[in-house]
Amino acid sequence: MNLSIEPIIKIQAKVLGCLRPGYLTVFIRYGSGLADGGIPTEIPMDLVPIGLRMPNTVFSVVYDRIKGQIIEVEPTVDTTDDQKSTGEAAEE
Repeated sequence: MNLSIEPIIKIQAKVLGCLRPGYLTVFIRYGSGLADGGIPTEIPMDLVPIGLRMPNTVFSVVYDRIKGQIIEVEPTVDTTDDQKSTGEAAEE
């Protein structure tokens, strides 16, 4: 029986805005906790690509549980856009 915890996990995050210079405030795991609002967390601006810094943008945060810090930020693939593009192609 293996009870080890994965050291690196991906967590969904949603941007609130830049409330402090050099940091982007995001809600980690929104939809659960704190009345479904998530956990407000500040991420260094250097880790977040410019295209992901707008309010309400959703992306994945790669979190190292051993070090207790965010390693990187990855864009989240939006399946609704993929369905729209395939639907448009099928109509043509």
